[in-house]
Amino acid sequence: MKYITVLIGILFLTGCSSNGNVNKRAYVRGTAINGNTITMSFYTDEETLSVTAENFDTAKKEAELKIGKQIFTGHTELILLGECNETEVLEYMLHEWKVPPSCRVVTNAYDGGQELKNHNTEKLSGALDIAQEQGELGKCDIVTVLSEYLN
Repeated sequence: MKYITVLIGILFLTGCSSNGNVNKRAYVRGTAINGNTITMSFYTDEETLSVTAENFDTAKKEAELKIGKQIFTGHTELILLGECNETEVLEYMLHEWKVPPSCRVVTNAYDGGQELKNHNTEKLSGALDIAQEQGELGKCDIVTVLSEYLN
């Protein structure tokens, strides 16, 4: 009987709250950085969102205001880098935006924002995976690319 009482108590104390509600978040699938412009594609929407701002935090806040949802970057699959300081951007994305270590990175993406607008992020990521499998492309995850820049 004690075990049942403890189990019921645990269930009541570990209730769900609305803070983690999936519907209140926009999950970033792909990001393109070119100068001060950041373009994001999301898992749920086919549309992309471009924001021009002085830094990443401001851009993220402006994007959240535009879409009316909190932006979550923990499942980001792809980063396209155009004109920017690649090392600084990748370190920021990894440590501050908490993109996963498996996130793929493409450098020298002249207009990555337009690529995200014109092509499905899933197809772009899939093309990178196939190129890696065929030996045409080396590892391009954020940790590998950032390590190469730092060395």
